[in-house]
Amino acid sequence: MTTLVEGSLRITLPRGARARKFDDPSTHGLTHRHLKAVDFVIEQNDRTLFLEVKDPEHPKAPPDRMASASRR
Repeated sequence: MTTLVEGSLRITLPRGARARKFDDPSTHGLTHRHLKAVDFVIEQNDRTLFLEVKDPEHPKAPPDRMASASRR
């Protein structure tokens, strides 16, 4: 099994899933300053998932994001 790590979060993927950390500019090749890369790209036989990890309760999160996350 593959385990993804982002900060203190650990995500274990099912057997057969392939994943790579994608948000490092040296690995994804995105050069447009307005585009941001997702944290992880996960590939399964029948689909590709793009995973972006956010922590709205993080002390450095913008106040408007913290408020909207707490209403969910």
